[in-house]
Parts: sequence; C-alpha cells; structure tokens
Amino acid sequence: MNVYGPMLTCPSCASQNSDAQTFCGECGARLTGPASGDTLSSPAASHTPPHLAEKILASRSVLEGERTLVTVMFCDIANSTPLAASVGAETLHGLLSG
Repeated sequence: MNVYGPMLTCPSCASQNSDAQTFCGECGARLTGPASGDTLSSPAASHTPPHLAEKILASRSVLEGERTLVTVMFCDIANSTPLAASVGAETLHGLLSG
C-alpha cells in the first residue's frame, strides 16, 4: 500500500493503478480486483442455473466491454426541421449527402 491506497497491476500493460479504478489509466484495459466484492465472479450465487453461469463466465470479456476514446461532432443546420418536414427524410438525406 502506498500513499494513494492499495494498487492494482494492469494485466495488459503492467502499470500501477488505484484499486478504486475499474479501467487502467494507461491503456484502458479492465482491471480485475478482489473477487469478494465482484458480483459477476459468482453468477450462481444469484440463483443463475449452472449451465448459464458457466456460459457467462466463459464469455466474461465480451460482457465487460472496453473503454475507448472517441471524438463526437454535433452540428445543427439552421431551419433544417421545417425543411425535413417539407421534403421528407430520404430527400433531405440526399441533399446532405450530395
């Protein structure tokens, strides 16, 4: 334990992260912590049938997702709502794509 509290080592890049983090601050990989507070570590404990619990645990990485940096751009075209209402969605799409 250091001044920041217990640390977790990232399984992907081996960087040190606070145990309060869910994802690695360096590479974004999901961090695995102690199993005691992990509700997904034992699906059977929540009355899940054993065959389904095994399937969930086998595909766990798919269920957990990933953290990804994205760029989002939003733009508004002045008076586009009345235009869309008058010409229709397909025509407006053609105007904006062309």
